[in-house]
Amino acid sequence: MRVIKVSHVFLSNQAVGVAEQLGITYADVSRVNPDIIYLTSTGYGRTGPYARRVAMGNTIDAAAGLFGLRDYGDGDGTSVSPNTHCDSIAAVTNAFAILAAIYYRQKTGKGMFIDASMVEPSMSHIGEAIMDYSMNKRISQSLGNRHASMSPQGCYRCQGEDEWVTLSIASDKEWRRFTSVIGKPQLAEDERFRNVTARVKNQDDLDKYIKEWTENHTKFEIVELLQQAGIASGMVSNNADIYRDPHIIERGCLELIEHPDAGPHTYAARPWKLKKTEIPPRRHAPCLGEHNEYVLRELAGLTREEYSELEKEGIIGTEPLGTGNWT
Repeated sequence: MRVIKVSHVFLSNQAVGVAEQLGITYADVSRVNPDIIYLTSTGYGRTGPYARRVAMGNTIDAAAGLFGLRDYGDGDGTSVSPNTHCDSIAAVTNAFAILAAIYYRQKTGKGMFIDASMVEPSMSHIGEAIMDYSMNKRISQSLGNRHASMSPQGCYRCQGEDEWVTLSIASDKEWRRFTSVIGKPQLAEDERFRNVTARVKNQDDLDKYIKEWTENHTKFEIVELLQQAGIASGMVSNNADIYRDPHIIERGCLELIEHPDAGPHTYAARPWKLKKTEIPPRRHAPCLGEHNEYVLRELAGLTREEYSELEKEGIIGTEPLGTGNWT
């Protein structure tokens, strides 16, 4: 509470009921600091029949409808990538909500309680599917790498082991340019592929011609040829490709950072450039307890005795509890 008294924002991602048990609800915290911005981030929000359900990224992806649209048409739900998009969605949404509350406080002088769920902002990322059901009562199916109104679109194997390239063609004009690039201009006159409706319907047949071409070129060659022709294309990069990509290097998207424990490593830099102010280099990830003294002594005002007592009790420290006892 002494830390909260001098803080601007309090964020909790505990399940509903935990804050009550710990005595750190908004009511508890705002008594100490009436101007506090308090955001509670839970899986389903603090009200409704699912409020007390615990959640992890995968369960929210499923509940928000993302999993149902993310396979490739050749498997069931178990074939979906374990990456959880909703974790990133919730984090960015929470940051935006806090910024909006800070703006409100600047205008009114009042704090704010924010009830944020993970599932609700994640639903907004499948807006087309939700709107289609709202308007047409149609349940959307996974399109894999394809698109409902652009064709061809997909991810195609190239020369090399496990090398791939993506491309997307948005108009008949682009399609004609594409057929010239791959050396098959006759495909532009083929009745199966003459317009986008036909191409969407016959993309299985169309993909055979595209794969014949992509499998005889590297992903670098393909992207260069298609980009020169004004066709959206990108190579499927692995992490090694990213580290040696000349565009990434020139833009300064990677930074070498020295960590006291881990040593020097290259990390992603901040994803924006500011023209009117210099962005300082990224700090290393904090070590365990690195900022305890600053937060507890300088900000919260604990005495040296109080601080030492917390260390003695194992509440704070710079070494993990149980170090050396792992089996």
